[in-house]
Amino acid sequence: MFGSTETWVIATNTPDCPADVWHPLPSQLACVGDDEMLDFTSLNPEVLNPVLRYRTGDAGQAVACTCGRPGRALRVLGRRDNLILFRDFLLNVDDFMADLNARPGVARSQLVITDSPDGHSVMQVRLLADGPADRRTGCFRSRVHTTMCLDRKMSAKFSRASCQRRAALPSSS
Repeated sequence: MFGSTETWVIATNTPDCPADVWHPLPSQLACVGDDEMLDFTSLNPEVLNPVLRYRTGDAGQAVACTCGRPGRALRVLGRRDNLILFRDFLLNVDDFMADLNARPGVARSQLVITDSPDGHSVMQVRLLADGPADRRTGCFRSRVHTTMCLDRKMSAKFSRASCQRRAALPSSS
């Protein structure tokens, strides 16, 4: 099922469809803008939460699905607004990275999200120290992966306890 908190379910697919192709429900009008941004309008006047041209932040294209189902389908290309959902936390990647890079002692940063074997998503914040590591940079050590813990109060916290040293990256020559 494809949708959002605001629109609920707006499209579905089957095992015969490519994983990124969705068929809009009959009660949904799907539009693809010139910038490939998707918006949806609910055609059912009795829905609990009617929406009119709601932009989900996803980009897409109108396609014919290989499953053979007649009618237009949507290939969802992904987010275009730099917002990601990680463990029920909506994170603006641009703002987050700008905040990290503005911290004293941080030269560059990288955000990596992977799926672990146990099915949970893992977020790693990789930081490169600006100059030699010292007490001021704390757990922000040169070329060391750090993990970031997100609490359930929708805030990001860094603390010495939440930063765990990972394998050091090889130094570049």
